[in-house]
Amino acid sequence: MTTEKDPKIDKLNNPLLHERKLTDDSLVTERGNTDQSVGDLRKRAERDTDEKVRREREEADDARAQSHVGQGAVDDRWNEQKKVDDDAVAIERLLMDKALRKERRQRETSLSESFSQKREETDEHLLRERQQTDSEADLHSKLLTNEQSLHSFTKAALTTRDEFLAIVSHDLRSPIATIIDFAGLLLDRSSSAQFDEESKTWLEVISRNAKTCLRLVKDILDIDRFAEGKLELNLVSCDLEDVIKEQVESLLHIAAERGILLRAIPSNISTVGKFDRDRIAQVLSNLLGNALKFTPIGGSVTLRAQQTEEEVEVSVSDTGPGISTEQQGRIFDRFAQITNKERTGLGLGLYISKMLIEAHQGRLWVVSALGSGSRFSFTLPKRGIATDESSYSTKNVNSG
Repeated sequence: MTTEKDPKIDKLNNPLLHERKLTDDSLVTERGNTDQSVGDLRKRAERDTDEKVRREREEADDARAQSHVGQGAVDDRWNEQKKVDDDAVAIERLLMDKALRKERRQRETSLSESFSQKREETDEHLLRERQQTDSEADLHSKLLTNEQSLHSFTKAALTTRDEFLAIVSHDLRSPIATIIDFAGLLLDRSSSAQFDEESKTWLEVISRNAKTCLRLVKDILDIDRFAEGKLELNLVSCDLEDVIKEQVESLLHIAAERGILLRAIPSNISTVGKFDRDRIAQVLSNLLGNALKFTPIGGSVTLRAQQTEEEVEVSVSDTGPGISTEQQGRIFDRFAQITNKERTGLGLGLYISKMLIEAHQGRLWVVSALGSGSRFSFTLPKRGIATDESSYSTKNVNSG
């Protein structure tokens, strides 16, 4: 028992055969239409010829009958004349039939030549159409093969990326965290006689750089979570003022080492809201870290919080060299670097900060001019994120 193939499946599996079949069907239909047209012309020509002969014979018979009206049928002379006339008419009919046969043959020859010419033109046209169809089908086949190859390559690249992120998240975070912990233990014991000032300095460098490595690892993982919409915010009710004080205090020693005045101006507003405390601390750490990095010795970094009718606005201002208008348009992009002279990160800090603030339904922007310092500001809704859930997925941000 045989089963008929679905033409849609054939079209998907072998587009070249499908297109060729459509072309062959078109050729058969075209030839059928041509044969029908020629047959109709031939029948019409034969009908017109037969009708013309019939009319001419009737006219000849009427003329001959009229020429003998009033004459006696027994008259020999008239009978002889009648015989002569009949013979002449017979000869005339023979000549007419011969001429008509010749004319019919000529018409048939002309129609046959016209038909052959038209069929050749149709065949030539269909041949060109088939060649074009074959060429397009071949091109589509190559494009499909190339697309499948690229898809396989992309799939392999994504697999490699996932494996890389797995290595980053499991194989790097643990040893880095161990370095930080042991460096902290050694620093706690640095007051003993076995550690001199130079050794303590080295321990601080080890601890600081290990923390930088851990931050970079976390930045990479955050980028992947944002791309897949898997980053969730742990929304809790807390005081933004407390987070600001903690971040300023944690960076005071770095500011002092660089001769920079770091201060937070107290606010007389209520900064209690519902947000992810750790993520807002991450944003503040990124903004303050950038400000300290680009502010020269003797400069200052100021953190201030103020409110509008619907939002709380936090700003970090510095007395650094400022940012050009061109750079302001791309500093929030992934892997963007404000300067290449002192590359201390991947250029992800501002991008991640912007994504985190937008996940909180706020805004992050910069106001700056060359030689006049910079001010980075972000807002948070005064009443917190408009959701009743304790966790908020960034899928809502990405899909929006």
